[in-house]
Amino acid sequence: MTTVTGNIDFSSFPEESPLFESPWPLRKWKKNTQRWWIKYWYKRQLGILGHYRITGQMDVSTPDDTVEAREELIHPSDDSVRHHSAATLFETIRSYDDVGLAAEGWEYDRYPAEHPLLDVAEQDADEIGHLWRTTIRPELDIGYEDVWRGELKFIRLLEGDAWPPVGYGGQIDLVAEMRSKLRAVDIKTGTLRTPHRMQAIAYQNAFPELDGAALVHVSPTGEWEVEWSEDWATESLWQQFRAEVISAEGNEEFDFGF
Repeated sequence: MTTVTGNIDFSSFPEESPLFESPWPLRKWKKNTQRWWIKYWYKRQLGILGHYRITGQMDVSTPDDTVEAREELIHPSDDSVRHHSAATLFETIRSYDDVGLAAEGWEYDRYPAEHPLLDVAEQDADEIGHLWRTTIRPELDIGYEDVWRGELKFIRLLEGDAWPPVGYGGQIDLVAEMRSKLRAVDIKTGTLRTPHRMQAIAYQNAFPELDGAALVHVSPTGEWEVEWSEDWATESLWQQFRAEVISAEGNEEFDFGF
């Protein structure tokens, strides 16, 4: 899924197009600091851990009754992150306005850790889980009975007579009843963007039972927002995604082994 959307240059669409988006600021990270990868590493861990803090609360199971949302310990393997001091790691990610740290008062000398940046991500993920439990879920009126599945992995082939078959796969964070629709719900810890909307619409179109999608952005600082598929150019997003999948035929990254 992300391989497909990652290959699309949304800045190449006309500015009046619903698919247009300014270039993703990864280049700015590299330009503005020599340690941009520290921010990227932290946000990736926060996303993984934050998802599990949320989906683990909903008590959703696979058909064989095994819990889908399993806790995973994410250990650092990148020496470019590991070798920095605790102070350097923390000060680097705190220098970015969009990180959203809850751990502003973190004092490493009073809390020694094997890998302090991972501990910061753990603490911030706990804040995300608390925000979901105490604020987001009640305000969105998502009861436990409203959640059908969690961490739903799938592969879907596109309709047509193409050979070899083409399709896409992904993992839906939650399938839940929201606003009177059964929706594919994608949870994001970063800024909501056009690729995320396209991803959610592709999730929706993977199952005929789904009649809507939603994006939930949540930050450890207590900020959150929701976007609903009714407010998106859903047909444009879906048709462009389908076109990208079809045009990728022959690319090994999209090979299902048929």
